Amino acid sequence: MRVPGPFPAHLQDAPFTRAQALAAGVSGSRLRSRDVERVAHGHYRWIGPVTGATPPARPLVTELSRLQDLAAMRPDVVVTGESVARLLGWPLPDDVKARVRPTVLRSRTRRVLREPGVRTRLVDLDRVLVRRDRLHGLRWTSHADTWFHLATVLDRDALVAVGDRLAREDERRGKVALATRRELDAALERHTGEAGIVRAREALALVRTGSDSPAETELRLALMAAGLPEPDLQIELWDPDYSLWHPASADLGYRRWRIAIHYEGKTHDGAAQVGKDTRRDAVFLRQGWLNIRVAGTDRWRGFVETAALVRAAIAERGGLDAGGAEDRLRT
Repeated sequence: MRVPGPFPAHLQDAPFTRAQALAAGVSGSRLRSRDVERVAHGHYRWIGPVTGATPPARPLVTELSRLQDLAAMRPDVVVTGESVARLLGWPLPDDVKARVRPTVLRSRTRRVLREPGVRTRLVDLDRVLVRRDRLHGLRWTSHADTWFHLATVLDRDALVAVGDRLAREDERRGKVALATRRELDAALERHTGEAGIVRAREALALVRTGSDSPAETELRLALMAAGLPEPDLQIELWDPDYSLWHPASADLGYRRWRIAIHYEGKTHDGAAQVGKDTRRDAVFLRQGWLNIRVAGTDRWRGFVETAALVRAAIAERGGLDAGGAEDRLRT
């Protein structure tokens, strides 16, 4: 079997058009060789040198490679929504995290891309904040705009979990928000009237700055859905017997009733972490707090057991209409 000859070096690293190939001296028949594949109408990619009768192995097609191919063919596209979220490792539901569905924006004056499996959103680009830096060489939307464009993909609670991740900040621990609540709100103002705006507004009303993980977000929302008050986040107590430099902290809880809630996922199974958690719990006990440890298994049941424990603890400490545990404990 005839082995294809050399291929122009400047066409080897990215998709190219038929016109670019012809201008480089590549004939139409050469574009039908085993070392070239057609990636879209009028667009091709060199996939590597051929040795003998065996064609080169096709490169692994990932979402990133598909996006880079799209950008090479359509330089006007801007990556957004679930594609940016996956590339940056934002918390997403398992089904959304696992799929490959390039998601891009184009101007309303353009057409929807015909490439299979690509989600194109036609928008007024004047409303969109496009970042000046590149993400793996790609044009991409700001964190806040990306979050808004997830509103047509995620349900409300999943959107809150991503919003919590973006808005999370902790000056003492050096955590800076990727997108502040003000920036998220500004994005919604820019996109008023667009698909997803109602869900995004509902989600933003529930976004908080102190949630450290998607599980903590889910727990907070589950307690509220069960009719309980919204819990306080990242409750810290100082105790010199614990540390002179760091407070003992609870993921969430209720200062009013002195109830501390600790979500304990897989990272809490080790002996060292168990010892640390025990010392932390002792700090809260010494200061009159009740500790509720939440097992990761309750997460998959919707935190039903935890909600029942919290409801009972509030009732024991004066109930929802009481004046507050701190006042009661003083008497």
